Amino acid sequence: MALDTGLLSKDVSALIEKPDAVLYMSAESVRELIVGYRNKGLCSKRWKTAEEMVAAIEDEFYIQILPLKKEHMTTYARMEINEK
Repeated sequence: MALDTGLLSKDVSALIEKPDAVLYMSAESVRELIVGYRNKGLCSKRWKTAEEMVAAIEDEFYIQILPLKKEHMTTYARMEINEK
């Protein structure tokens, strides 16, 4: 979404273009984006710092960042991971 909206499916594009759509992202997903920015230069051509990227999630894309709660980690801990 940040690099090329043309890569999004028509359904996703239609959803994010709705003015009343409420979009959410988990704090864990934001953490993964920060790691990608620092390690692989993800979106580094668009933002000068990881902090600018995080601010843009809410300020430019109007995505609300949801906190990571203990119950989320408990559920994740119970999940089976397919290791092949």
